[in-house]
Amino acid sequence: MPCHGDLPASFSRRRRRGWDPHLQLQGPRELGQTLGDQPNQGPEVERLRETGKETFKAQYFLHAHLDYDKEKEEVVKEDMRWLEERLAIENSVELYNHDTYKPKVTVGNGRVDVRWLIRGEFGESLELQDFPFDTQELKITIKVGLPCRKDKPLHKFTDVGKSKVILNVFPLVNTWEPPRNVTLDYSLSDKRRNFLKDRFPLLTVTVTVTRFPWYHLWNISLPLGSIVVMSWSSFTIDAADKAGRLSASLTLVLTAVAYKYIVAQMVPHISYNTLLDKYILTCWLFLFLVVIENCFAEQVQDEIAVALTFGISFLLYNICFWTYGCMVYQARNVRQSDIDMNLDDSSDDSDEETQC
Repeated sequence: MPCHGDLPASFSRRRRRGWDPHLQLQGPRELGQTLGDQPNQGPEVERLRETGKETFKAQYFLHAHLDYDKEKEEVVKEDMRWLEERLAIENSVELYNHDTYKPKVTVGNGRVDVRWLIRGEFGESLELQDFPFDTQELKITIKVGLPCRKDKPLHKFTDVGKSKVILNVFPLVNTWEPPRNVTLDYSLSDKRRNFLKDRFPLLTVTVTVTRFPWYHLWNISLPLGSIVVMSWSSFTIDAADKAGRLSASLTLVLTAVAYKYIVAQMVPHISYNTLLDKYILTCWLFLFLVVIENCFAEQVQDEIAVALTFGISFLLYNICFWTYGCMVYQARNVRQSDIDMNLDDSSDDSDEETQC
């Protein structure tokens, strides 16, 4: 179990194996009437909403087991009576059909089995600083509502390699890379979040999804960059024709303003600037500088030098933007590969114990 102190001493001293959580997916029409009817399938992320509430919808099937001494079966059954009523989802916004799909705990033949179909909407703080090159960790935190008597959880984590995601349906396949594995983490809740300063065992189940950035790059970055480049056409108009120059540059500014209203519906509504927001603001800065230059074109002695300065500066900024984006994109793939390798190693060393 996640915590050494969450069971009577008679049970906590017995030999225990680790949890064996499996995340599994199935469509609503395939749901059985009881948890025992569920096939092996994995999480379905219906959609990841990035406007207003930061939540995601998913369906998980949790299967955990715990081995014990058969001679102590009656004592274990008595100890496990509380478990079904004490399991809860800490970060749930709404659980669907919760009365129908409750945790089911069975005890017999030397094993405790916990099965739970979790369907609902879950809160998640999205990290969008590198949007649209971002990677998101979608977490479901399962809480055991019995306080621990020790400061650290004690567990044998031997079945991590068996935890997996099997996707039958992934509606976001064109915009997000499907998750490839599950990571598990045991911890204790923060005592500052409880009036009595109690700490509760937590099991955090995490899947990682990565965004394909190309939609936003082709539909936002490229058009806005093109508008900035086209604004330099005003340098070909005679410096004495201030009205003609401003007419050309301000027309493109108005085009960018209209496009900005469209772009606002395509990016996350958050209070800080993402990487794409910084690119958009930089484009606006170059447009602003072009308009200012057109206003004082008659006082500028070497307009060719000014035009070259604008062009080289914008080119260098685009090189930096794309280089950084590619580095982030590659780094997340390397990080995901490392996670896959660690899970494979854990599966090979399933007889070893991990104590925390």
